[in-house]
Amino acid sequence: MITCHTPDVKILKLTQNNVVVYWDTIQTATKYEYAIQNAPTPVPTVGTPVYTPSLQFPLSPGKDYYVFVRAYCNSIYPQSEWGMVGFSTFPTAINTISGASIGLSAYPNPVTNNVTVELAGKIDGEANITITDVTGKLISSVSVNNNKTEIDMSRLASGIYQLKYSDRSHVDVMKITKQ
Repeated sequence: MITCHTPDVKILKLTQNNVVVYWDTIQTATKYEYAIQNAPTPVPTVGTPVYTPSLQFPLSPGKDYYVFVRAYCNSIYPQSEWGMVGFSTFPTAINTISGASIGLSAYPNPVTNNVTVELAGKIDGEANITITDVTGKLISSVSVNNNKTEIDMSRLASGIYQLKYSDRSHVDVMKITKQ
């Protein structure tokens, strides 16, 4: 019996202002439907049709988000259950002395092994990235020499970590989830 499988929604890239979500293609799907909201309940009754297995959304800092996706299929089961991924953006803290952000992003998020940290702005002087756990304990500190840095998180326990970038003019913070 061919079923209409529920999409396994995942985060590819998450920043304070943007997210890219994706899911594996459902073999029998003819289209998908998505909804984004700020709470996990109630589950949506209707969404927006989409024909590709990825989406990008603008976000606001300091909010919770839940992206729901379901498949519509050519089978005896016309639609799947909703698949969902939830995440939070960090509130905008001290971005820079001038108020402009360095454009910090990290992916994949959630991370299994290595996380890539990218900066959209210009590094000002000595720069580093620190990773702390939810208690504030320093886990790692890495010097930053260019706008793209890879950090090994493979030995860390699963959980939520804070990634903080700082240089002479910038301080940006975001959440990283380790699987």
